Amino acid sequence: MTITEASSAVIHATEKSLSVHHTNGTNGTNGRVGQMAVVPLIDVQMRPIEWLWPFYLAFAKLVVVDGYPGQGKSTFSLDIAARGSRGLPMPDGIGGGLHFDTLVITFEDDIGDTLRPRLEAAGGDPRRVHHVAGVAYNGDEFLLPPSLPQDLALLEQVLLDRPEIRLVIIDPLTAALGNDVDSHRDQDVRRVLARLARIAADKGVCIIAIRHVRKNHGANAIAAGGGSIGIIGQARTGLLIDRHPDDPAAAVLAMTKNNLGPIAPSLTFRKVSVTLPLANGESLTTSRLDWTGIAELSADELLASRGESTARSARDAQIWLRNALHLGPKSAGDLFQAAVADGIARRTLQRAADSLKVVKDRKGFGAGSRWYLPTSIHAINANTFVDNDTDINGANIPCAVELSLSSKADEMAPQVPVL
Repeated sequence: MTITEASSAVIHATEKSLSVHHTNGTNGTNGRVGQMAVVPLIDVQMRPIEWLWPFYLAFAKLVVVDGYPGQGKSTFSLDIAARGSRGLPMPDGIGGGLHFDTLVITFEDDIGDTLRPRLEAAGGDPRRVHHVAGVAYNGDEFLLPPSLPQDLALLEQVLLDRPEIRLVIIDPLTAALGNDVDSHRDQDVRRVLARLARIAADKGVCIIAIRHVRKNHGANAIAAGGGSIGIIGQARTGLLIDRHPDDPAAAVLAMTKNNLGPIAPSLTFRKVSVTLPLANGESLTTSRLDWTGIAELSADELLASRGESTARSARDAQIWLRNALHLGPKSAGDLFQAAVADGIARRTLQRAADSLKVVKDRKGFGAGSRWYLPTSIHAINANTFVDNDTDINGANIPCAVELSLSSKADEMAPQVPVL
């Protein structure tokens, strides 16, 4: 319903219309005459949700898909586009026979070597998937990347001219926001997304907005996506894609929110390599998704497992470093080399050293530093003894062995990594 239709409904339903003239412009009307449209619910036609994919994606709604880079967000969106182009069932086997076109607005993937190959690898019809090459102004031949909200009217016109387009993919959303939009400011975000959601409703299209997750997101999946919380707030359904905690080769599609129905089951998939022939006789390798079943994991559990994995890595590195240094100093170079060989990254070992308050002593010009524990005789001699150690969260951690100055220290020592 447009503002004109709503205003007409107000007049016919209540025979009253209220106009107020604002002179200070503080309410955003800039001195214009404002008219608020109020419609009795009796005049609103009830209708069921029209699902593109029942309980996951709905027509006329905004959907947000969150995830780390490389986990399959873009490939997932093209998988849905491919199914719509052929009228194929959705990943869980539901549906089929529903044909629609897709419009892709991408800022990261190349069209020729990435987007089209992924679509065709998924079995899609490239005649029914379109991409926005750019936007030209005032007849200029130079194309600029689309920008929101500046180009929302142009997007609306495209959808009006091409009613066969029922799915729009914006990848990623933050790249599409104009310079005057702060993605972390709730008011800015809602100003854009409210208009985007209105276009989705007016034109009956499903709009998928893709986001990366924040670095320090915790285990609350609904708040993990980058930018303002207003982004997921405006979306009617939210999805998260992340690696499977028990299978590094698999990923999980989980639901973070659903304002339209129940939380749908989490689904697992794998990326499968596909080789496509080219017209010139050459070939290229791309990937598609192979959907493998249901995962008994929620979106929160997915993110929590990632955090637990990080915490385990930190604790493992601390234990490894304690064992390596319990007999005395070792060169930093040897420690790094041995740690990497055992699967511990240099940065992780550095953090472990900081957590254990490892003393780093450099002697002589050009000499590498030597590390030793603060509880060793070397640290005591250097007056750097500390009486407790903490992990990355500030909690006390048990020592594999309490080193002493006695001759029994060697007997008590745990196994030492070979350096």
